[in-house]
Amino acid sequence: MKLSDYEGKFFRVIKDGRFNVLGYPHDEPGIPYICFVESKRYLKYCCRNKDISCIICKEELSDDEMLQESKKGIAICKYPRIAFYHMHNYLADHCDDYRGKFEDNVVGRDCSIHPTAIVADKGVRIGNNVTIEEYVVIRQGVTIGNNSVIRTGAIIGGENQLVSYDEDCKAFHVHQVGRTYIGNSVEISYYTMVARGVFLHETTWIDDNVCIEMGSMVGHNVKIGCNSWIGPNCQICGNTNLGENVRMAPGAIVSNRLKIGNNSNITIGSVVVDNVTEGKKMTGNFAIEHSQYLKWHMKKLRN
Repeated sequence: MKLSDYEGKFFRVIKDGRFNVLGYPHDEPGIPYICFVESKRYLKYCCRNKDISCIICKEELSDDEMLQESKKGIAICKYPRIAFYHMHNYLADHCDDYRGKFEDNVVGRDCSIHPTAIVADKGVRIGNNVTIEEYVVIRQGVTIGNNSVIRTGAIIGGENQLVSYDEDCKAFHVHQVGRTYIGNSVEISYYTMVARGVFLHETTWIDDNVCIEMGSMVGHNVKIGCNSWIGPNCQICGNTNLGENVRMAPGAIVSNRLKIGNNSNITIGSVVVDNVTEGKKMTGNFAIEHSQYLKWHMKKLRN
């Protein structure tokens, strides 16, 4: 695809360029992609990212010296973020290559799939000895490893409510065309939602021996390391990376684009809004290290 293919539809082209997918400034898909920037700070970051071949930006950023020397394709418009998401939605609706091609389903040996479960007609790979219970929904682009269990009412590979806003401040839904991977010996409990990635190069990844309890929400492009336990009614927002052996107690929330280190423990009802280093126990809203929270709480009680 070339920027000039969409001249006048989403933006005005200053310098033509080719791209394969869309993505965010920090992505590293390994193939040429287009992103948007609305500030000089992120423009510098994008110019250094070798995978970014084209940039949508505001007109006042288009003559930036670093951008001109980067030889990247340049498109300009008043609202780069809005143009970016409208272009993504358009390609998701009209371009087969952008969505990716789906092969026929593959189902392994000794699987139990309840008759009320809904499994997409293409693009699903299910391993051996997998149990899929009543009223489960499996969307296209989902892989499920051996010996995994998907409990009643779970949705795997769905689209969560990812929205942007147009120039009139009206919300519109952003389509998701990525993939979902469920590892070996994983249990996804009742009425849990695991979203797919937003872009084709993104995969929401649940590693081996993970348990996600009832009513939890795993956002787009989240990574959960092996042997982790996610308690009931938890929420992990998009693009967050949980390490191995992480524990999230019931009702805990982790904000988007965070890194939660191996062996971390997030206590009941906590709201995590910053990265967590390995082995830390986090408590509170907003969550802080557990021992600090106890000191703060005892001081409050004494007062």
